[in-house]
Amino acid sequence: MDNGSRIMLVEADEINQIVALGILGQLGYPVDVASDGAQALNLAESNAYLAVFLDCQTPQLDGYEIARRFRELEQPSRRHTPIIAMAPSIVPGDRERCLAAGMDDYISKPIKLHVIAAVLERWLAAPKLA
Repeated sequence: MDNGSRIMLVEADEINQIVALGILGQLGYPVDVASDGAQALNLAESNAYLAVFLDCQTPQLDGYEIARRFRELEQPSRRHTPIIAMAPSIVPGDRERCLAAGMDDYISKPIKLHVIAAVLERWLAAPKLA
């Protein structure tokens, strides 16, 4: 089992994966990538993560259902991994829907380095980007 030093990225779009991997790599975080909900839940069953960046529009299971199931997987250990929703645009009610599904934060796409750094600082007490 992983000791929780990695971040999970749940993103179906290959270009968005590349961008997110580049940003998280610049910030010094190793990343596991899941392209859909089934992959994400399989990773979550066998690994602990510092944080999860979760696309709200994934194939098979949407991000809301993934978050709900992820929280169920965490219940026996009482662990709480920060889940950060990623959505194409900020639509009224989306943030509330994400929080209700068990997510902790919400950012819009396209993602940016300073936004990711700020979110990780808020949830992980990571050092500020210079």
